[in-house]
Amino acid sequence: MKKLTILLSLLCLCACTAPEKPEVTNTPLPKEPEVLVLPAKEIPGSTKMSESPITPKNIDDYLFRQDCIYLDTRYPYQFYQEGCIAGFMNLPFYEYIADFNKEAGALFTITKITKDDGTIILPGDPGSFVPNYEESEELIKDIIPQDKHILAIATAGVESSYLLSLLIQLGYDPSLLYNVGSFTTGMGEDIAYRAFENAKHLIPPMELYETKITFQWENLTPLK
Repeated sequence: MKKLTILLSLLCLCACTAPEKPEVTNTPLPKEPEVLVLPAKEIPGSTKMSESPITPKNIDDYLFRQDCIYLDTRYPYQFYQEGCIAGFMNLPFYEYIADFNKEAGALFTITKITKDDGTIILPGDPGSFVPNYEESEELIKDIIPQDKHILAIATAGVESSYLLSLLIQLGYDPSLLYNVGSFTTGMGEDIAYRAFENAKHLIPPMELYETKITFQWENLTPLK
């Protein structure tokens, strides 16, 4: 009887000292940041900055995406001395990708083309880029993937337009190509990125000292 009394006392003590259940609250979990879908181009084949839905005003909303490649087509010294946008890779257009002067040694020469039927292709339009080397097209496709969106920017939006026209000539899907426009020199309502007061990802200029940039083409096969 004494043992039973002790056992009952222990059970009562345990019941009285059992920990309280934590109070359940309805605090919402933090929301994942919204990832914006890239806006479709109204004119899929256009390379004009004025017809691009992605501009210096909203490019910050579409940065750092895995499905995009970001290209800055200015000269390398401009890329550093004028500043740049975080996430953009410098791929100089003139002297490297294409140039109006064949002697510049770029991968392509931009020229006016007159077709057999009399149709004229103006310089800078798809079809006006003549390869200077057997490997020219292969090198472009090695540098720029064909299965991603390409967002290109330039001093005033011109070189980026030319680059996208070249990509169209090489078989890239035009609907994936966006001319973001101007980084340095805006025109009219087209504000340059570095002049946009709400530019969140502007990397400030830096000084270059004793810098020399050259492109080596010795291992390529020239075309006549």
